[in-house]
Amino acid sequence: MKYFFRLLVAVMLSLPLCAQAAEIDLKAGIGAGGEYNDNVDERAGGRGDFITHVKPTLGATYEGGRVTGSLLYSGDYQYYKDGTYEDDYNHKLAAQVLVNAVEDFFYISLTDTYSSVYSDARRGEVIEGDETSSSGTVDKNVAILSPYFVLNPDERTQINTGYRLRDVRYAQKDDGTNKISHELFADANREISERLSGLAGYSFTVENAEEDEGSSDDLTRHRVYVGGTYDYAEDSRISLRFGPSFNEYDKGGSAVEMYYEASLVHTFGSVVGTLGFVQDYQDDPDSGELLLTSTYSAGLTKIFDRATLSLNMQYRESEEAEDSAGDGQDSGSGTTRSWRPSLRGTYELSPRATLGGGLTYESEDAPDGVTDRWYCDASLSYAMQENVTASLTYRYKSVDEAGENPWAANRIMAEVGVTF
Repeated sequence: MKYFFRLLVAVMLSLPLCAQAAEIDLKAGIGAGGEYNDNVDERAGGRGDFITHVKPTLGATYEGGRVTGSLLYSGDYQYYKDGTYEDDYNHKLAAQVLVNAVEDFFYISLTDTYSSVYSDARRGEVIEGDETSSSGTVDKNVAILSPYFVLNPDERTQINTGYRLRDVRYAQKDDGTNKISHELFADANREISERLSGLAGYSFTVENAEEDEGSSDDLTRHRVYVGGTYDYAEDSRISLRFGPSFNEYDKGGSAVEMYYEASLVHTFGSVVGTLGFVQDYQDDPDSGELLLTSTYSAGLTKIFDRATLSLNMQYRESEEAEDSAGDGQDSGSGTTRSWRPSLRGTYELSPRATLGGGLTYESEDAPDGVTDRWYCDASLSYAMQENVTASLTYRYKSVDEAGENPWAANRIMAEVGVTF
């Protein structure tokens, strides 16, 4: 998404000209280090190599007049000493600009997100340490441009309505199917009481693949939803929205599925508990098709004086969306189910030294077999000066895939980072 990124950068650079008395916060950094990985191929009998890392970072926020913006970028340049892989450069970007074009009435929003995703979308969010092509990830850029109006019929009602352009692109042509969608939307929020609010909305979406590769379908989608939020205690909230999504495929065929999004946050003392459930469509880079995915999650976080401890559980079900092939029949690709429990913690050894670590297990039951994955990591970071930090990290990963030889990989990393 080069042109969206260039537009975003141009807007960010021109912000100081848009308003007086602007507040700009800019922070940059650079990290350098080395790593030994005894299985860079991530397969049975894989090769080992020494890897040099150079990691630039940039963070910026802007607030002035009717314009606000933020940018967070990190990169990782990797040089393989023995040439097991070509030099690689991974990027992460999260940037947004909001322009209040007509005060409290007309807004223009622009966001851009660049990150790694699994080529098999059924696996869910990328686990830390898996941001490499050998781990089955690809780079995905999502840019969204949205002009919209904010209407206030009365003191307790707000309606947002407008247009949303969503552009999805992958770094390499064969990584996934680039798509553009055009959406008209209207969302209403009604404050029923001090703690309770009602929600309702409608959207009409036209989605087109940039290239017709036979694996992705153009479609139109109508979605209606209702819901609400309830703040039942301090720092505790429950929210829900649901409704039907009607897909009509240009190649023929249609399907209706329910959309759900529910969450609960409950705070009791120093413990925060969360529950969540989402059912929605998502793009699968591997097949180019839509996946109907249901995700259930639960978590507990305990905050101590010098430590934190988090326990999370996630369960996912993914299947190819009904009739996404556009031939009037189900694809018969089957359902993939996965469990992902994880445990993470940090402990402050001293004002300068912090110990951290985690353990994650993933069990994936797909139509072609069961795969078990284990992830473990431990790290020690030390602030040598206010803006200089050194760290030592160990990562372990093992995979036992049906029909394949099991394998494991060990990584040891040392790094020094400077911010200015």
